[in-house]
Amino acid sequence: MSVERTSEDSYREPLSVALSVVLAMGISLLPLVPGVARVLGVTWHHAALAMGLVSSLMIASAVLYRLAPTSTLYRRFDRIETVGIQLALMYLIFTSGRADSFFWIAVLAHQMLTAHSTLNARFSRIVFVVGPLLLAVAFLLVHGDVPAAATTVLIAALGLFIFQQILSVARKLEIADRERARLAAELADTRVREDRERIARDIHDGIGADLAALDWRLRGLRHNSSPELASEIDVLAGRLAQGTDDLRSIVWALRTPERSWAELVTYLRQRGAELCGSSITFTLDASDDGGVASRPGELALDYLRAVLELVRNAVRHASATRIDVTLTSTTSSLLARVSDNGTGLHPDILARTEGGLANLRRRIARTHGSLRISGQRVELAMGAGPVDVRHADSG
Repeated sequence: MSVERTSEDSYREPLSVALSVVLAMGISLLPLVPGVARVLGVTWHHAALAMGLVSSLMIASAVLYRLAPTSTLYRRFDRIETVGIQLALMYLIFTSGRADSFFWIAVLAHQMLTAHSTLNARFSRIVFVVGPLLLAVAFLLVHGDVPAAATTVLIAALGLFIFQQILSVARKLEIADRERARLAAELADTRVREDRERIARDIHDGIGADLAALDWRLRGLRHNSSPELASEIDVLAGRLAQGTDDLRSIVWALRTPERSWAELVTYLRQRGAELCGSSITFTLDASDDGGVASRPGELALDYLRAVLELVRNAVRHASATRIDVTLTSTTSSLLARVSDNGTGLHPDILARTEGGLANLRRRIARTHGSLRISGQRVELAMGAGPVDVRHADSG
């Protein structure tokens, strides 16, 4: 919360408004005290009229602030309140016929209170200059009182000086508060990064090491097993390898809340080549970052796992000898096209409601993307547009 808004909150608190209204009403009743009316130079009717206007403006502003503190209506009415209160107090000073009127205390108090908020500061400064100048001119033209006019100008200059000093302090406090908020956000971000790094390290060193040991154990068992058992071990080893791949992707994405386009391309090129091995030719072409230097870690993880799932399906089911991947980054989305020279994805694969392709569709739905499968080519989009998950079987 900014300093401006904190100051405005305290100024518009129901208790503060109530105390201010009670004080205004008390001032309006002062002329009823014997002898005070002569000192103040105003009647009860004049004081009640001016203080009634001040109280009404303060109450209306407080209500508007509670309903819509950031609205244009409130900002405009805040200006009306400033002008109205200044005119009411200038009216009492002029009516008293004295440039050293008691009501200058109320004027200075109002200026100091207004200076605590930088809201409409320039407008308030103009009002605090024009109001007293009009009062000085009125003393000259109506009463012909030069000393009163000069005193009015001097007191107004003092009030403007105090207003400017308090306003300067309020602005410095506002800047300091923003800097504090920025540093707090950076500290929170640093803690998140440290937590993500710790989790990634624990997964890599713990679960990752256990999966690697299990893989070696399966390889050792396969050499001394029957053909039937060896076949089952191969299936388990394949599932283990896929789980390890997924784990590596998760660890890679966890290490930072954001990933650059260059990092995504490099990782996908490396992992795609590993999935294809030496028997399948793998190529990957990528555009520039499209004006977006980095992407959120979750979107990056969904994108890379989706692309790798498409490559993995082509390796397993397309009977291809060549797989080509094209990656494109735009300001609003991440695109990919995966094509092969084999049979493409069979309709039975597309119809599955479980497994990698089903997970792929869920990822696409979560990122508001689209998936189009047409035989030997698959087009993927993530991060933009309405959800559009569909497929078209080749003839």
